Amino acid sequence: MKDDSPGRRVIAVDIGNTRVKVAAVDSGNGNCRANVTFATADLPEELPRAVARLSDDRFGLIPVVFAAVVGPAAAVAEELFRRDHESVIRFTTAAPLPLTIQYNDSETLGIDRLANALYAVKRFPDCGVIIVSAGTAIVVDYVADGMFHGGAILPGVRLQMECLHHATDALPMVDIPATGNIPSLPATSTRECISGGVVRGCAAAVDAIITGYAAKNATVSRPVVIGTGGDWPLLQTLVSTHVDHHPQATLSGIALAFPYLNRF
Repeated sequence: MKDDSPGRRVIAVDIGNTRVKVAAVDSGNGNCRANVTFATADLPEELPRAVARLSDDRFGLIPVVFAAVVGPAAAVAEELFRRDHESVIRFTTAAPLPLTIQYNDSETLGIDRLANALYAVKRFPDCGVIIVSAGTAIVVDYVADGMFHGGAILPGVRLQMECLHHATDALPMVDIPATGNIPSLPATSTRECISGGVVRGCAAAVDAIITGYAAKNATVSRPVVIGTGGDWPLLQTLVSTHVDHHPQATLSGIALAFPYLNRF
């Protein structure tokens, strides 16, 4: 049974390849109180503002817990935090979490994947969880019985579109379509062929991976499937499997790591 008891409030920071998300989160149950999102390129200006906006003097000194998949941005963030904030902890794969990592090269495991896995274990302790994170890359991971079992990584929607444009002479750069405006196939223009083909191809790949995980673990109860990441709402309209949207899963996972990082 999941633990909903409250804990200390922290500022959780998720520094991704394209976006930075900052939130005030309860480190006991992972509940997000408020959040701010901005482009990673704007981190030096926006991060101090976001942390100041989300800090609340009623709660005294609020620790900052941050995780980053971008080395240079992480270095800038750490310098800003050390200058302006007294209590800062970086969440890394070396953290002593209540989670067994079944992964051959754990030092290369993205910290966002680990945060999502911790969130899944805490939120759904009694069943397996398939986590779909759709951002710059699309990651589909599997967690069960307190263990991270690995997953699959493929290029995200925007990355695939950029690759088609930059790796060819004639194909144009195409914007990601709005949810509900994804071209049907077969499409009758090059832009719609790319847009519809990439988005629908990503959704089909996610469906196939989820089906494979479920089949491999058919002897146990059907896993819960959760979706997160900036592009998940776009793919959710096309994925045939029922997936619950957990937009703040990564931020919640970062905050849930705080009690373990605090004694590390």
